[in-house]
Amino acid sequence: MAINQIKSGAILSYLTIFLGTMISIVYTPIMLRMLGQGEYGLISLAQSVVGYLGLLNLGLGSAMVRYITKYKAEENKEMEYGVMTLFLKIFGFLSLVILLVGILLVFNIHGLFSHSLTEEEFNKLQKLMILMTFNVAMSMISSVFYAVMIAYERFVFTKMVGIINIVINPLIMLPLLFIGYKSVGITIASTVLNFINILVVFYYVFGILKVRIKHVKFEQSFLKELFGFSFYVLFALIVDKVYWGTDQFILGAVAGTVVVAIYNIGANFASYYMQFSTAITGMFLPRLTTMDVNHASDAEFSDLFTKVGRLQYLILAFILAGFILLGKQFVVLWAGIDYEESYYIALFVLIPFTIPLIQNLGLQMMYARNLHKFRSLVLFGIAILNVCISIPMARIYGGLGCAAVTGGTFILGQFFILNWFYKVKMRIDIFKFWKEIGKLIICTCVILVISYYVCSFMVVDTWLHLFINAFLYAIIYVIIMWFWGMNAYEKSLIRNVRK
Repeated sequence: MAINQIKSGAILSYLTIFLGTMISIVYTPIMLRMLGQGEYGLISLAQSVVGYLGLLNLGLGSAMVRYITKYKAEENKEMEYGVMTLFLKIFGFLSLVILLVGILLVFNIHGLFSHSLTEEEFNKLQKLMILMTFNVAMSMISSVFYAVMIAYERFVFTKMVGIINIVINPLIMLPLLFIGYKSVGITIASTVLNFINILVVFYYVFGILKVRIKHVKFEQSFLKELFGFSFYVLFALIVDKVYWGTDQFILGAVAGTVVVAIYNIGANFASYYMQFSTAITGMFLPRLTTMDVNHASDAEFSDLFTKVGRLQYLILAFILAGFILLGKQFVVLWAGIDYEESYYIALFVLIPFTIPLIQNLGLQMMYARNLHKFRSLVLFGIAILNVCISIPMARIYGGLGCAAVTGGTFILGQFFILNWFYKVKMRIDIFKFWKEIGKLIICTCVILVISYYVCSFMVVDTWLHLFINAFLYAIIYVIIMWFWGMNAYEKSLIRNVRK
Protein backbone atom coordinates (compact mmCIF):
# COMPACT_ATOMS: atom_id res chain seq x y z
CA MET A 1 0.00 0.00 0.00
CA ALA A 2 2.69 2.51 1.07
CA ILE A 3 5.04 1.71 -1.83
CA ASN A 4 2.18 1.93 -4.36
CA GLN A 5 1.08 5.24 -2.85
CA ILE A 6 4.64 6.63 -3.10
CA LYS A 7 5.06 5.40 -6.69
CA SER A 8 1.61 6.61 -7.78
CA GLY A 9 2.10 9.83 -5.85
CA ALA A 10 5.42 10.45 -7.61
CA ILE A 11 3.84 9.91 -11.04
CA LEU A 12 0.95 12.22 -10.16
CA SER A 13 3.44 14.76 -8.79
CA TYR A 14 5.21 14.98 -12.12
CA LEU A 15 1.86 15.09 -13.91
CA THR A 16 0.94 18.00 -11.63
CA ILE A 17 4.19 19.77 -12.44
CA PHE A 18 3.78 19.13 -16.17
CA LEU A 19 0.22 20.46 -16.20
CA GLY A 20 1.18 23.42 -14.02
CA THR A 21 4.11 24.27 -16.26
CA MET A 22 2.15 23.94 -19.49
CA ILE A 23 -0.76 26.00 -18.13
CA SER A 24 1.67 28.60 -16.79
CA ILE A 25 3.39 28.87 -20.18
CA VAL A 26 0.04 29.77 -21.74
CA TYR A 27 -1.53 31.68 -18.83
CA THR A 28 1.36 33.79 -17.52
CA PRO A 29 2.15 35.78 -20.70
CA ILE A 30 -1.58 36.51 -21.16
CA MET A 31 -1.76 37.69 -17.56
CA LEU A 32 1.42 39.77 -17.98
CA ARG A 33 0.05 41.55 -21.04
CA MET A 34 -3.43 42.11 -19.62
CA LEU A 35 -2.23 43.24 -16.20
CA GLY A 36 0.90 45.07 -17.34
CA GLN A 37 4.25 45.12 -15.55
CA GLY A 38 2.98 47.50 -12.88
CA GLU A 39 -0.02 45.39 -11.79
CA TYR A 40 1.97 42.15 -11.98
CA GLY A 41 4.72 43.76 -9.94
CA LEU A 42 2.12 44.76 -7.31
CA ILE A 43 0.92 41.16 -6.98
CA SER A 44 4.53 39.95 -6.67
CA LEU A 45 5.30 42.62 -4.09
CA ALA A 46 2.18 41.83 -2.04
CA GLN A 47 3.02 38.11 -2.10
CA SER A 48 6.57 38.75 -0.92
CA VAL A 49 5.41 40.93 2.00
CA VAL A 50 2.43 38.83 3.12
CA GLY A 51 4.43 35.64 2.62
CA TYR A 52 6.33 36.40 5.81
CA LEU A 53 3.10 35.85 7.78
CA GLY A 54 3.39 32.17 6.88
CA LEU A 55 6.35 32.03 9.25
CA LEU A 56 3.86 32.30 12.11
CA ASN A 57 3.24 28.57 11.72
CA LEU A 58 6.34 28.39 13.97
CA GLY A 59 7.85 25.57 11.90
CA LEU A 60 5.17 23.11 13.02
CA GLY A 61 4.39 21.75 9.53
CA SER A 62 7.05 19.03 9.44
CA ALA A 63 6.52 18.36 13.15
CA MET A 64 2.90 17.42 12.45
CA VAL A 65 3.87 14.79 9.89
CA ARG A 66 6.71 13.45 12.05
CA TYR A 67 4.74 12.98 15.25
CA ILE A 68 1.52 11.75 13.66
CA THR A 69 3.60 9.20 11.70
CA LYS A 70 5.55 8.25 14.82
CA TYR A 71 2.46 7.38 16.86
CA LYS A 72 0.80 5.76 13.85
CA ALA A 73 3.86 3.48 13.46
CA GLU A 74 3.64 2.67 17.18
CA GLU A 75 -0.12 1.98 16.75
CA ASN A 76 -0.95 4.46 19.51
CA LYS A 77 -4.31 5.85 18.33
CA GLU A 78 -4.89 8.00 21.42
CA MET A 79 -1.64 9.92 20.93
CA GLU A 80 -2.06 9.97 17.14
CA TYR A 81 -5.46 11.67 17.38
CA GLY A 82 -4.33 13.72 20.35
CA VAL A 83 -1.39 15.20 18.43
CA MET A 84 -3.65 16.08 15.48
CA THR A 85 -6.12 17.78 17.82
CA LEU A 86 -3.31 19.70 19.51
CA PHE A 87 -2.07 21.02 16.17
CA LEU A 88 -5.60 21.96 15.14
CA LYS A 89 -5.90 24.12 18.26
CA ILE A 90 -2.47 25.69 17.75
CA PHE A 91 -3.04 26.48 14.09
CA GLY A 92 -6.52 27.85 14.75
CA PHE A 93 -5.01 30.30 17.21
CA LEU A 94 -2.17 31.17 14.81
CA SER A 95 -4.71 31.91 12.06
CA LEU A 96 -6.27 34.57 14.27
CA VAL A 97 -2.81 35.99 15.01
CA ILE A 98 -2.06 36.14 11.27
CA LEU A 99 -5.24 38.10 10.60
CA LEU A 100 -4.37 40.59 13.34
CA VAL A 101 -0.73 41.01 12.32
CA GLY A 102 -1.68 41.24 8.64
CA ILE A 103 -4.17 44.04 9.24
CA LEU A 104 -1.64 45.95 11.34
CA LEU A 105 0.97 45.47 8.61
CA VAL A 106 -1.36 46.73 5.86
CA PHE A 107 -1.93 50.06 7.57
CA ASN A 108 1.68 50.66 8.58
CA ILE A 109 3.74 50.22 5.41
CA HIS A 110 3.12 53.51 3.64
CA GLY A 111 6.49 54.98 4.55
CA LEU A 112 8.37 51.96 3.23
CA PHE A 113 7.04 52.18 -0.34
CA SER A 114 6.07 55.85 -0.55
CA HIS A 115 9.09 56.69 -2.76
CA SER A 116 8.64 53.83 -5.25
CA LEU A 117 4.82 53.52 -5.58
CA THR A 118 2.14 55.97 -6.68
CA GLU A 119 -0.87 56.58 -4.41
CA GLU A 120 -3.08 54.45 -6.68
CA GLU A 121 -0.55 51.60 -6.65
CA PHE A 122 -0.28 51.79 -2.88
CA ASN A 123 -4.08 51.58 -2.44
CA LYS A 124 -4.20 48.47 -4.61
CA LEU A 125 -1.28 46.99 -2.68
CA GLN A 126 -3.22 47.37 0.57
CA LYS A 127 -6.28 45.58 -0.87
CA LEU A 128 -4.13 42.77 -2.22
CA MET A 129 -2.38 42.36 1.13
CA ILE A 130 -5.70 42.11 3.01
CA LEU A 131 -6.95 39.37 0.69
CA MET A 132 -3.65 37.49 0.76
CA THR A 133 -3.55 37.72 4.56
CA PHE A 134 -6.93 35.99 4.69
CA ASN A 135 -5.58 33.35 2.27
CA VAL A 136 -2.56 32.67 4.50
CA ALA A 137 -4.82 32.34 7.55
CA MET A 138 -7.01 29.77 5.76
CA SER A 139 -3.98 27.87 4.50
CA MET A 140 -2.75 27.62 8.09
CA ILE A 141 -5.84 25.58 9.01
CA SER A 142 -5.72 23.40 5.87
CA SER A 143 -2.05 22.53 6.53
CA VAL A 144 -3.18 20.39 9.48
CA PHE A 145 -5.41 18.30 7.22
CA TYR A 146 -2.68 17.95 4.58
CA ALA A 147 -0.23 16.80 7.27
CA VAL A 148 -2.67 14.07 8.32
CA MET A 149 -3.05 12.89 4.70
CA ILE A 150 0.74 12.82 4.22
CA ALA A 151 1.26 10.94 7.50
CA TYR A 152 -1.33 8.40 6.30
CA GLU A 153 0.56 8.30 2.97
CA ARG A 154 -2.55 9.23 0.99
CA PHE A 155 -0.45 10.83 -1.71
CA VAL A 156 -2.80 9.99 -4.59
CA PHE A 157 -5.72 12.00 -3.21
CA THR A 158 -3.43 14.86 -2.18
CA LYS A 159 -1.94 15.11 -5.65
CA MET A 160 -5.35 14.81 -7.35
CA VAL A 161 -6.57 17.81 -5.35
CA GLY A 162 -3.50 19.71 -6.55
CA ILE A 163 -4.15 18.77 -10.19
CA ILE A 164 -7.78 19.93 -9.99
CA ASN A 165 -6.70 23.25 -8.46
CA ILE A 166 -4.12 23.80 -11.20
CA VAL A 167 -6.67 23.20 -13.96
CA ILE A 168 -9.53 25.19 -12.41
CA ASN A 169 -7.47 28.26 -11.51
CA PRO A 170 -6.80 29.61 -15.06
CA LEU A 171 -10.28 28.58 -16.21
CA ILE A 172 -11.66 31.08 -13.70
CA MET A 173 -8.92 33.73 -13.85
CA LEU A 174 -8.79 34.15 -17.64
CA PRO A 175 -12.48 35.08 -18.04
CA LEU A 176 -12.09 37.56 -15.18
CA LEU A 177 -9.10 39.15 -16.92
CA PHE A 178 -10.96 39.38 -20.24
CA ILE A 179 -13.94 40.96 -18.51
CA GLY A 180 -11.64 43.64 -17.16
CA TYR A 181 -10.83 42.59 -13.61
CA LYS A 182 -7.26 43.27 -12.57
CA SER A 183 -5.06 42.17 -9.68
CA VAL A 184 -7.68 42.65 -6.95
CA GLY A 185 -10.39 40.74 -8.85
CA ILE A 186 -8.30 37.65 -9.54
CA THR A 187 -7.04 37.63 -5.95
CA ILE A 188 -10.64 37.57 -4.68
CA ALA A 189 -11.35 34.59 -6.94
CA SER A 190 -8.22 32.83 -5.63
CA THR A 191 -9.45 33.34 -2.07
CA VAL A 192 -12.83 31.71 -2.86
CA LEU A 193 -11.08 28.70 -4.45
CA ASN A 194 -8.86 28.34 -1.40
CA PHE A 195 -11.91 28.21 0.88
CA ILE A 196 -13.54 25.47 -1.23
CA ASN A 197 -10.27 23.51 -1.11
CA ILE A 198 -10.32 23.59 2.70
CA LEU A 199 -13.85 22.15 2.78
CA VAL A 200 -12.77 19.26 0.51
CA VAL A 201 -9.72 18.21 2.56
CA PHE A 202 -11.71 18.65 5.80
CA TYR A 203 -14.28 16.13 4.55
CA TYR A 204 -11.58 13.68 3.42
CA VAL A 205 -9.77 13.66 6.78
CA PHE A 206 -12.85 13.32 8.98
CA GLY A 207 -15.24 11.60 6.55
CA ILE A 208 -12.95 9.18 4.68
CA LEU A 209 -9.95 8.62 6.94
CA LYS A 210 -12.22 8.66 10.01
CA VAL A 211 -9.76 10.71 12.06
CA ARG A 212 -11.28 11.81 15.34
CA ILE A 213 -10.85 14.75 17.68
CA LYS A 214 -9.16 13.54 20.88
CA HIS A 215 -8.23 15.86 23.73
CA VAL A 216 -5.11 14.55 25.46
CA LYS A 217 -3.15 16.07 28.30
CA PHE A 218 0.47 16.04 27.14
CA GLU A 219 3.46 15.80 29.40
CA GLN A 220 5.67 18.88 29.62
CA SER A 221 8.61 16.88 28.26
CA PHE A 222 6.67 16.08 25.08
CA LEU A 223 5.70 19.71 24.51
CA LYS A 224 9.32 20.76 25.08
CA GLU A 225 10.52 18.22 22.51
CA LEU A 226 7.78 19.23 20.05
CA PHE A 227 8.48 22.95 20.16
CA GLY A 228 12.23 22.34 20.26
CA PHE A 229 11.90 20.38 17.01
CA SER A 230 9.66 23.04 15.48
CA PHE A 231 11.80 25.98 16.56
CA TYR A 232 14.66 24.96 14.31
CA VAL A 233 12.32 24.09 11.45
CA LEU A 234 11.20 27.71 11.78
CA PHE A 235 14.76 28.85 11.12
CA ALA A 236 14.70 26.94 7.84
CA LEU A 237 11.37 28.56 6.92
CA ILE A 238 12.84 31.99 7.64
CA VAL A 239 15.73 31.14 5.33
CA ASP A 240 13.31 30.19 2.56
CA LYS A 241 11.42 33.46 2.92
CA VAL A 242 14.64 35.46 2.97
CA TYR A 243 15.94 33.72 -0.15
CA TRP A 244 12.70 33.82 -2.14
CA GLY A 245 10.92 36.88 -0.78
CA THR A 246 13.46 39.41 0.44
CA ASP A 247 14.98 40.13 -2.97
CA GLN A 248 11.59 41.28 -4.30
CA PHE A 249 11.06 43.26 -1.10
CA ILE A 250 14.44 45.00 -1.42
CA LEU A 251 13.98 45.68 -5.15
CA GLY A 252 10.49 47.04 -4.53
CA ALA A 253 11.89 49.51 -1.99
CA VAL A 254 14.85 50.74 -4.08
CA ALA A 255 13.88 50.16 -7.73
CA GLY A 256 10.09 49.98 -8.21
CA THR A 257 7.54 47.46 -9.51
CA VAL A 258 8.97 46.98 -13.03
CA VAL A 259 12.26 45.63 -11.70
CA VAL A 260 10.32 43.43 -9.26
CA ALA A 261 8.28 42.01 -12.15
CA ILE A 262 11.42 41.16 -14.18
CA TYR A 263 13.10 39.58 -11.14
CA ASN A 264 9.95 37.64 -10.25
CA ILE A 265 9.80 36.00 -13.68
CA GLY A 266 13.39 34.77 -13.22
CA ALA A 267 12.72 33.65 -9.64
CA ASN A 268 9.60 31.79 -10.77
CA PHE A 269 11.77 29.46 -12.82
CA ALA A 270 13.51 28.47 -9.58
CA SER A 271 10.10 27.75 -8.06
CA TYR A 272 9.13 25.48 -10.96
CA TYR A 273 12.57 23.85 -10.83
CA MET A 274 12.25 23.09 -7.12
CA GLN A 275 8.96 21.26 -7.67
CA PHE A 276 10.70 18.56 -9.70
CA SER A 277 12.88 17.74 -6.67
CA THR A 278 10.30 17.97 -3.89
CA ALA A 279 7.85 15.89 -5.95
CA ILE A 280 9.83 12.84 -4.82
CA THR A 281 11.31 13.72 -1.44
CA GLY A 282 8.16 15.31 -0.03
CA MET A 283 6.64 11.83 0.22
CA PHE A 284 9.55 10.21 2.08
CA LEU A 285 9.18 11.77 5.55
CA PRO A 286 6.68 9.14 6.80
CA ARG A 287 8.91 6.33 5.52
CA LEU A 288 12.08 7.87 6.98
CA THR A 289 10.38 8.42 10.33
CA THR A 290 9.36 4.75 10.37
CA MET A 291 12.96 3.77 9.52
CA ASP A 292 14.18 5.85 12.45
CA VAL A 293 11.61 4.31 14.81
CA ASN A 294 12.78 0.85 13.66
CA HIS A 295 16.49 1.84 14.09
CA ALA A 296 17.60 1.53 10.45
CA SER A 297 21.39 1.50 9.87
CA ASP A 298 23.51 4.39 8.56
CA ALA A 299 24.19 2.33 5.43
CA GLU A 300 20.45 2.10 4.69
CA PHE A 301 20.07 5.87 5.01
CA SER A 302 23.17 6.45 2.82
CA ASP A 303 21.97 4.12 0.09
CA LEU A 304 18.57 5.79 -0.03
CA PHE A 305 20.21 9.24 -0.03
CA THR A 306 22.36 8.37 -3.06
CA LYS A 307 19.62 6.49 -4.90
CA VAL A 308 17.09 9.30 -4.63
CA GLY A 309 19.78 11.94 -5.31
CA ARG A 310 20.69 10.34 -8.64
CA LEU A 311 17.05 10.16 -9.67
CA GLN A 312 16.59 13.82 -8.82
CA TYR A 313 19.72 14.78 -10.75
CA LEU A 314 18.60 12.93 -13.89
CA ILE A 315 15.37 14.93 -13.88
CA LEU A 316 16.83 18.29 -12.84
CA ALA A 317 19.81 18.10 -15.22
CA PHE A 318 17.44 17.57 -18.13
CA ILE A 319 15.63 20.78 -17.20
CA LEU A 320 18.73 22.83 -16.32
CA ALA A 321 20.77 21.90 -19.39
CA GLY A 322 17.77 22.59 -21.60
CA PHE A 323 17.26 25.97 -19.95
CA ILE A 324 20.94 26.88 -20.36
CA LEU A 325 20.70 25.97 -24.02
CA LEU A 326 17.32 27.45 -24.98
CA GLY A 327 16.10 29.43 -21.96
CA LYS A 328 16.93 32.88 -23.29
CA GLN A 329 14.99 32.33 -26.50
CA PHE A 330 12.12 30.85 -24.50
CA VAL A 331 11.88 33.86 -22.16
CA VAL A 332 11.86 36.33 -25.07
CA LEU A 333 9.17 34.40 -26.96
CA TRP A 334 7.14 33.74 -23.83
CA ALA A 335 7.24 36.97 -21.82
CA GLY A 336 8.67 39.45 -24.33
CA ILE A 337 12.01 41.17 -24.97
CA ASP A 338 11.51 43.37 -21.89
CA TYR A 339 12.03 40.27 -19.72
CA GLU A 340 15.29 39.08 -21.33
CA GLU A 341 17.20 39.84 -18.13
CA SER A 342 14.99 37.29 -16.33
CA TYR A 343 16.95 34.53 -18.10
CA TYR A 344 20.25 35.59 -16.52
CA ILE A 345 18.58 36.09 -13.14
CA ALA A 346 17.26 32.54 -13.35
CA LEU A 347 20.68 31.10 -14.27
CA PHE A 348 22.38 32.80 -11.31
CA VAL A 349 19.92 30.98 -9.05
CA LEU A 350 19.23 27.66 -10.81
CA ILE A 351 22.80 26.40 -11.18
CA PRO A 352 23.80 26.59 -7.47
CA PHE A 353 20.23 25.72 -6.42
CA THR A 354 20.72 22.29 -8.01
CA ILE A 355 23.03 21.28 -5.14
CA PRO A 356 20.44 21.34 -2.33
CA LEU A 357 17.72 20.03 -4.64
CA ILE A 358 19.51 16.78 -5.45
CA GLN A 359 20.22 16.41 -1.71
CA ASN A 360 16.69 17.32 -0.68
CA LEU A 361 16.18 13.93 0.93
CA GLY A 362 18.83 14.95 3.47
CA LEU A 363 16.43 17.53 4.90
CA GLN A 364 13.72 14.91 5.30
CA MET A 365 16.27 12.64 7.02
CA MET A 366 17.12 15.45 9.42
CA TYR A 367 13.45 15.89 10.28
CA ALA A 368 12.93 12.15 10.73
CA ARG A 369 16.02 11.83 12.99
CA ASN A 370 15.56 15.22 14.69
CA LEU A 371 18.97 16.46 13.48
CA HIS A 372 17.93 19.64 11.69
CA LYS A 373 19.09 22.14 14.33
CA PHE A 374 22.57 22.68 12.84
CA ARG A 375 21.26 23.16 9.31
CA SER A 376 18.73 25.73 10.46
CA LEU A 377 21.30 27.74 12.39
CA VAL A 378 23.83 27.74 9.55
CA LEU A 379 21.32 28.71 6.87
CA PHE A 380 19.81 31.38 9.08
CA GLY A 381 23.22 33.02 9.44
CA ILE A 382 23.82 32.78 5.71
CA ALA A 383 20.38 34.26 5.04
CA ILE A 384 21.30 37.32 7.10
CA LEU A 385 24.54 37.59 5.09
CA ASN A 386 22.46 37.34 1.91
CA VAL A 387 20.26 40.28 2.95
CA CYS A 388 23.21 42.46 3.98
CA ILE A 389 24.99 41.99 0.65
CA SER A 390 21.83 42.09 -1.49
CA ILE A 391 20.86 45.63 -0.42
CA PRO A 392 23.93 47.39 -1.93
CA MET A 393 23.99 44.95 -4.88
CA ALA A 394 20.34 45.80 -5.65
CA ARG A 395 21.17 49.50 -5.76
CA ILE A 396 24.11 48.97 -8.12
CA TYR A 397 23.12 45.99 -10.30
CA GLY A 398 19.37 45.61 -9.73
CA GLY A 399 17.88 42.14 -10.05
CA LEU A 400 21.08 40.56 -11.38
CA GLY A 401 22.94 41.67 -8.27
CA CYS A 402 20.36 40.13 -5.94
CA ALA A 403 20.33 36.87 -7.91
CA ALA A 404 24.13 36.59 -7.88
CA VAL A 405 24.25 37.01 -4.10
CA THR A 406 21.48 34.44 -3.61
CA GLY A 407 23.33 31.91 -5.77
CA GLY A 408 26.64 32.54 -4.00
CA THR A 409 25.17 31.95 -0.56
CA PHE A 410 23.63 28.69 -1.78
CA ILE A 411 27.11 27.41 -2.65
CA LEU A 412 28.56 28.46 0.69
CA GLY A 413 25.81 27.04 2.88
CA GLN A 414 24.30 24.15 0.93
CA PHE A 415 27.49 22.69 -0.56
CA PHE A 416 30.46 23.36 1.68
CA ILE A 417 28.91 23.45 5.15
CA LEU A 418 25.96 21.06 4.85
CA ASN A 419 27.91 18.38 2.98
CA TRP A 420 30.38 18.39 5.87
CA PHE A 421 27.41 17.93 8.23
CA TYR A 422 26.01 15.05 6.19
CA LYS A 423 29.38 13.29 6.32
CA VAL A 424 30.46 13.93 9.92
CA LYS A 425 27.23 14.22 11.91
CA MET A 426 24.71 12.15 9.93
CA ARG A 427 27.29 9.54 8.83
CA ILE A 428 26.11 9.59 5.21
CA ASP A 429 28.69 8.42 2.68
CA ILE A 430 28.88 11.80 0.96
CA PHE A 431 31.98 10.91 -1.09
CA LYS A 432 30.11 8.01 -2.68
CA PHE A 433 27.20 10.35 -3.36
CA TRP A 434 29.31 12.91 -5.23
CA LYS A 435 31.23 10.17 -7.05
CA GLU A 436 27.91 8.90 -8.41
CA ILE A 437 26.67 12.41 -9.22
CA GLY A 438 30.03 13.28 -10.83
CA LYS A 439 29.51 10.61 -13.48
CA LEU A 440 26.19 12.19 -14.39
CA ILE A 441 27.68 15.71 -14.43
CA ILE A 442 30.27 14.60 -17.02
CA CYS A 443 27.47 13.18 -19.19
CA THR A 444 25.55 16.46 -18.84
CA CYS A 445 28.55 18.50 -20.03
CA VAL A 446 28.92 16.24 -23.07
CA ILE A 447 25.21 16.62 -23.81
CA LEU A 448 25.45 20.42 -23.63
CA VAL A 449 28.40 20.56 -26.03
CA ILE A 450 26.76 18.26 -28.59
CA SER A 451 23.38 19.97 -28.28
CA TYR A 452 24.89 23.44 -28.68
CA TYR A 453 26.57 22.35 -31.90
CA VAL A 454 23.39 20.69 -33.26
CA CYS A 455 21.09 23.60 -32.30
CA SER A 456 23.45 26.26 -33.68
CA PHE A 457 22.30 25.49 -37.23
CA MET A 458 18.87 27.02 -36.61
CA VAL A 459 18.08 30.56 -35.42
CA VAL A 460 15.38 30.34 -32.75
CA ASP A 461 12.99 33.21 -33.49
CA THR A 462 9.66 31.34 -33.54
CA TRP A 463 7.95 28.79 -31.29
CA LEU A 464 8.30 26.15 -34.03
CA HIS A 465 12.07 26.59 -34.15
CA LEU A 466 12.22 26.43 -30.34
CA PHE A 467 10.24 23.18 -30.22
CA ILE A 468 12.41 21.61 -32.93
CA ASN A 469 15.61 22.45 -31.06
CA ALA A 470 14.08 21.28 -27.76
CA PHE A 471 13.11 17.98 -29.38
CA LEU A 472 16.64 17.47 -30.75
CA TYR A 473 18.11 18.28 -27.34
CA ALA A 474 15.75 15.82 -25.61
CA ILE A 475 16.79 13.02 -27.97
CA ILE A 476 20.48 13.71 -27.33
CA TYR A 477 19.93 13.81 -23.56
CA VAL A 478 17.96 10.55 -23.44
CA ILE A 479 20.42 8.63 -25.62
CA ILE A 480 23.56 9.70 -23.76
CA MET A 481 22.06 9.28 -20.29
CA TRP A 482 20.54 5.89 -21.15
CA PHE A 483 23.75 4.37 -22.49
CA TRP A 484 26.38 6.14 -20.38
CA GLY A 485 24.68 7.77 -17.38
CA MET A 486 21.88 5.64 -15.93
CA ASN A 487 22.49 2.51 -13.87
CA ALA A 488 20.50 -0.75 -13.96
CA TYR A 489 18.14 0.31 -11.15
CA GLU A 490 17.21 3.57 -12.86
CA LYS A 491 16.60 1.83 -16.18
CA SER A 492 14.39 -0.75 -14.44
CA LEU A 493 12.18 2.04 -13.05
CA ILE A 494 11.44 3.21 -16.59
CA ARG A 495 10.91 -0.31 -17.94
CA ASN A 496 8.53 -1.14 -15.08
CA VAL A 497 6.74 2.19 -14.82
CA ARG A 498 3.33 0.55 -15.29
CA LYS A 499 3.92 -2.14 -12.67
